[in-house]
Amino acid sequence: MPTLSVDLGFKDYQDIGVVTLAPLNGRVKASAVPLTARGLHGRPSAGGLADALVTLANEISATWIFVDGPQGWKAPDNGSENSRVCERALATHGKTGLPGATTPGSDVEFVSFAIELFDALDNRGWPRLSTPAVPPVRHRCAVESFPTSAWRTLGLVPLPGKAATRAEMVLARLQSLRAIFPLDVDDYLSHDELQALVAGLAGVALDDENAAGVSIAGAPPKRVAGTWREGFIVNPTRKVAG
Repeated sequence: MPTLSVDLGFKDYQDIGVVTLAPLNGRVKASAVPLTARGLHGRPSAGGLADALVTLANEISATWIFVDGPQGWKAPDNGSENSRVCERALATHGKTGLPGATTPGSDVEFVSFAIELFDALDNRGWPRLSTPAVPPVRHRCAVESFPTSAWRTLGLVPLPGKAATRAEMVLARLQSLRAIFPLDVDDYLSHDELQALVAGLAGVALDDENAAGVSIAGAPPKRVAGTWREGFIVNPTRKVAG
């Protein structure tokens, strides 16, 4: 079944990279879906973006919606001063603290938007991934991703930030993915679309029930004092079942 993967932005729909990944005859067909081509422009709302993603997921019969952004705040009892369990495990640059607190502090608006998006997806029938079991206990889940760690778990050099990335660097990283995965994809992807692609490869492994093909870090999402806390980040690996 297909996977829908999103490299999230919160300032403009054109900054959001969306890619579908569909297994076919032993290969993976990856296609970019510009949200602007679907009539979405300007600053996104969590509800509006969730509507668009669920509509697209239903169109392609997707099993998972991967989202590059935190799904919850830090739990107060997780043993870490300012980060979630998954962030500590993956050594993320940004940290999600207690509600309203982030490191760096400039990330608070993005983190808040990402959590609102996960809430909106949950309200539309796409809840957060609840356990690290493979195969998951249910399909049609919203799954948190982190493209930088996806590159690392694949043994590849992460794509730099958008401002530091030239077009030829995007193509070179795409070629490195093609060397280890049977991908059918156009040569030109934007920075955000390539980030969505590498993270979404974990969805292919989940669909194959290939526990060796994913690396899952974090703690189960839970409600504390009216807000969601913690959650799992799921990354692809090069390993195959058996």
